[in-house]
Formats: sequence, structure tokens, C-alpha cells
Amino acid sequence: MNNSGRLLVIVSSLLGPLAPLASQQPTPLPACPAEQAQAFDFLVGRFHGTVYDLSATDSTAAGVSAQVSAEKVVSGCALLERWHFQQNGAVEDEVVVIRAFDAPTHTWSYDLANAHLNHLTWVGAVMAGSQYFVHSFPDKDKIVQARIRWVPTAAGYSEQVSRSSDGGRTWVNTRHINFVRDSI
Repeated sequence: MNNSGRLLVIVSSLLGPLAPLASQQPTPLPACPAEQAQAFDFLVGRFHGTVYDLSATDSTAAGVSAQVSAEKVVSGCALLERWHFQQNGAVEDEVVVIRAFDAPTHTWSYDLANAHLNHLTWVGAVMAGSQYFVHSFPDKDKIVQARIRWVPTAAGYSEQVSRSSDGGRTWVNTRHINFVRDSI
């Protein structure tokens, strides 16, 4: 047997076990349930907004503005979002978000990574008939819960943030951002 014949035997013996795998069809990807695929359609696109701090007064938060873009990814059951915050013309934060539906648990999550080197996971929950995303964190000697919801408006949407220091019995609105859809 010449060298090319030996090489063919070696290659065949190495690839032989892989032949059945090559002929198998991949498992089809699951479709995103229609209700979930449409749950956040109003967030898709490009928007700009003004941050309102409600902690003390209903006023703009010291010149903070926001820009966001969102697109559907992964079979339409996830959004990839990019957030840019400026304060008086200087970059205040850059944020990347994956908002995704988990079919086995039938829940949404909101994973955020920002330029301040923070990674937060907000868990989706229906509260008082509305879809919220909730995150808990320590603050001095207690655990604080924060929740966010997004509400469609005629011009775009409103992001509403509230906090609870008593385990979710009462909530105080702390911030909202009114987003307006950018012209196409």
C-alpha cells in the first residue's frame, strides 16, 4: 500500500465514527410563543429620553438624558438593548442589556452589564397585573428591592422604577424616564 492509500485508511478510520452524526438532522429550534414574542414589541427601535428623579421632586435628574436602541434576537424571545446615559454632555454610563424569555420556567429576566463594571440580573414577575423586573440588594442593614416596568405611551414608552425597604409590602416611585421614538 502506498502512502496515499495509508493516509486514506487513517482518515477513514478517524472520520468513520462521525459519519452517522453528519447524516442526522439537527433538532429544530423552538418557536417563541406568540404572546411572549409580542410582549415587548413597543421597546424595539431607537429612543431618546429624559431621566426624572422622583426621590425628592418631580424634576429632571441634574441634566441626565438617555438614548436606547433595542432589537429582537434569538428567535424573537429576547431583546438586545444598548443604553447610553449623558449628564450635562458627559458620558454618565454605557449599558448593555439582554432581556429574555425562559421557556422552561415561563419567566422573563433582564441581565444588565454597565461601564461601572456591574452585572445585575433582574427577575421577571407579574405584580398587581403588570410585568415587572425585580432585583434585591443590600443597603446598610436591610435588603432593598427595586423593580422596573416599561409602559407603552403614544410617543414611545415610560420606564418606571420603584423601591421597597419592607420586603415588597410598600413601594416608592423613585425614577422614571419618558422615552420618545426617534424618527426613522
